[in-house]
Amino acid sequence: MHNSSKVLLCIVPLLALFGFYEAGKLATKRNEVKDKIVVEKAKRDQNIAAIAKAKNTRALEAEAVNRLMLEWGRQWTAQGQTDATTGQVLINVGTQQGLGAQEAVAKRGQPILYVFATMPDGTSKFLGEFTAEAQQQRTILTLNGPRYPEMLQTWPAQGDFRVRERVPPGQRAIFQDLANQQAISDQIVINEAAKIKIQDNHIASSQKTLDGRMAELNGDAAAPQTADPAIVNGLVDTIRVEEAERNKVLKDVDALRRQLSDNYARLEQVLAENRQAIDALAAGTETAATPAGTRSN
Repeated sequence: MHNSSKVLLCIVPLLALFGFYEAGKLATKRNEVKDKIVVEKAKRDQNIAAIAKAKNTRALEAEAVNRLMLEWGRQWTAQGQTDATTGQVLINVGTQQGLGAQEAVAKRGQPILYVFATMPDGTSKFLGEFTAEAQQQRTILTLNGPRYPEMLQTWPAQGDFRVRERVPPGQRAIFQDLANQQAISDQIVINEAAKIKIQDNHIASSQKTLDGRMAELNGDAAAPQTADPAIVNGLVDTIRVEEAERNKVLKDVDALRRQLSDNYARLEQVLAENRQAIDALAAGTETAATPAGTRSN
């Protein structure tokens, strides 16, 4: 009994020490769990805030998407190719993807769609308003309005395209304004071209008249052989020849005038000499006819 008491007395301290050791481990573990709970609560609070923010962002994005849907309608992304000669675009999306399906079911005719092309540099280019002929797996898009070659040449031959149901009114108003300005510019070009044509006709008519006048002056080599020489040779040569003939005639006339003047002077001289001779003869005859006794002293 006494030995058992001693054994118990030895065991009790050991048990106490073991109890203190386990209590310390439990306290340490409890503190670790407590710290972990604090960290997890902080993570939970952060996740709750992130989820709330994400929900708010998602709501804003959903609102933006809905607003864009109202403004732009549905969108289809497709691959296709263009034909710059006809102003058409062929894409690999059709009624099976929903493009033109509602119009086909409602029998509302061919839908009007708006096409954007992705350019090689990654930018987006608005090609215009198109009428869609939708089939199951493809759609032929035909450009509405005038087809300007310089505009069609800027289209990519093939690549990625985006097709939209609508365009916001503000954007559509800009397109309409540009179309109106283009129509006005086209009409101005037509008017100016008509004016230029009229001026060209005037110039051609004036040139024809000028050529006729120049032919009259310089001669017409294409004139028939039976034509008047003045027409064949021209007024300039004809006048030169006639002036030469006139000058020759004037020279002859001047020579005849000089000869006539000389002859007249000679005649005057001869007449004067004749008068003197007559006067001398008359004076001699009168002297011979008077008697010598009757002469006065």
